[in-house]
Amino acid sequence: LLLALPLTRLGFGVVGIVAESVPEAERVAAEVPAGIQTYPMSLSDRALTSLTERADLIVLTAGRIPEHVLQPYHTFIDLTGNGRKSAQNKGASTIDLSQLPVFHLMRQLEHSTGRRFSEAQVAELLTHL
Repeated sequence: LLLALPLTRLGFGVVGIVAESVPEAERVAAEVPAGIQTYPMSLSDRALTSLTERADLIVLTAGRIPEHVLQPYHTFIDLTGNGRKSAQNKGASTIDLSQLPVFHLMRQLEHSTGRRFSEAQVAELLTHL
């Protein structure tokens, strides 16, 4: 879930945080920047369907997304690689961030070494970690 926190800087005022358990969601909600209203809940929470019906963006950070959650009007970001098929079946728009770790490491290496590394070099490095 913590991987999704940088998304809160994109201007969202209300963020639902759904985790396996409410305490896990609350731990992540405590890390959200000030001024953003959060709704921590578990995957089994009855309010999940109501919350997602009002959401425009759904971010999957762990596990699998329940079948009833995604709708055609949603934009879906899958940080796990587990939910793309569900999104396609429901007609939701998807944003592919599967290469995000590679780009993140590329920026860190460039900043710390002053040298640019290719995407292929960094991807190869990540396979050894």
